[in-house]
Amino acid sequence: MSQDYKLSLPTTILINLNIMIGVGVFINTIALSKIAGILGSVAYIAIGILMMPLILSISKLLELHPSGGFYTFGAQELSPFIGFISTWSYFIGKLSSTAIMTHVSILFIQELLPIAAACNTFVLDLCVLGLFTALNMQNMKTGGTLQIIFTTLKLFPLLFLIITGIFLWNPDTIINATYDFSTIPSTLPLVLFSVLGFEAACSLSSSIENAEKNASRAVLISYMTAITLYVLYQTIVYGVIGSDLALLSDYRAVFPAFFMRLFGANTAATPYLIGIFHCALASSALSAAYSIMFSNVWNLVTLAKNNHIPGGMWIAQLNRNKIPWLCMLAQTAIAIIHLSVTRGNQVPLQVTSALACSITYLLSAVSLLTAKINRPSITIHWLVPLLALGSCALLLSSCLYTLYNVGIQALTSFGLLLTVGIGMYWYTKK
Repeated sequence: MSQDYKLSLPTTILINLNIMIGVGVFINTIALSKIAGILGSVAYIAIGILMMPLILSISKLLELHPSGGFYTFGAQELSPFIGFISTWSYFIGKLSSTAIMTHVSILFIQELLPIAAACNTFVLDLCVLGLFTALNMQNMKTGGTLQIIFTTLKLFPLLFLIITGIFLWNPDTIINATYDFSTIPSTLPLVLFSVLGFEAACSLSSSIENAEKNASRAVLISYMTAITLYVLYQTIVYGVIGSDLALLSDYRAVFPAFFMRLFGANTAATPYLIGIFHCALASSALSAAYSIMFSNVWNLVTLAKNNHIPGGMWIAQLNRNKIPWLCMLAQTAIAIIHLSVTRGNQVPLQVTSALACSITYLLSAVSLLTAKINRPSITIHWLVPLLALGSCALLLSSCLYTLYNVGIQALTSFGLLLTVGIGMYWYTKK
């Protein structure tokens, strides 16, 4: 981006929303209803409150280290080892997101195309990951026009259900619902998955017009907008479908059930409408998976260039298209590991991603708290990183508890990957 060009506040908000809003809110619909019923929407409010100190903390860290990322936060404020753990955890965790986005897109495609439905889902997952790897090797980025298209595709289903659902609202579903607030902690890892990505939005601060005022405004406005849309969506869909929502098989059944309420059982157009919406969600999921692979590989490059991986400079070498091809192959292999261990199971993949990011967020909060202690002149109240630290600890414990109960294999796999990373780090220190 040209140094002379600055993003306006409205443009920055739109970019942030594009980064944050994905298909996570859709794949959460039934899972949240099964766990918390009508209170599934309250989980988004809870995560919105819990994450706010962390958002402010990472914004301040980016202000202190404008050209840095998670590695810089940890390495400069604490130690290179902390920077390594923070970045390595984030790297392997984001590939769990790649895995679930790929799997979600394939499931939607199989709903749309009979020829795809006849194929093994896991094989198709591998084919898509292989294709994305090949395209990334060619340095093929999604341009501005495609970004606008994918943003529209992901927002259209969300806004459609919210707007039409207002007219289908059934007050009895709210009146007769069971309210068990003890279920909220169990939902936190799932809703955390839906808001992952705000840290990428914060990194735009150096390119924002009147950044000292608009940077924090853009992050906060876009974050609160996303949370508001999530709350409205989950509340309205439950208000339309009611407790039957928890009885549906998975997220692919949401639109058929919604259109049943909207048009009745005998509308010829319903299958076509379902196909359009599923196509939009599949495209959005594919876009998300591809974008993660394109950007996440540079986290591994950072570790390699800092000699925290054996043969780091060799591993970080670029091909003729300026892509770190060995790092790209490594992240594809890790994404395949996530898929193989979970077989595409939604909750373990989501929570693994949330767990990994929670570790990174926790270490970032510690980094800011340490910076504030060492440099009291930093313009942020010490309570902000302290509250962020508490929020991260709560999210981390919730993720561990959930994986222990529903995804012990995924937890073991993540632990092994984390251990391999630690082993590589200490090997390079010999």
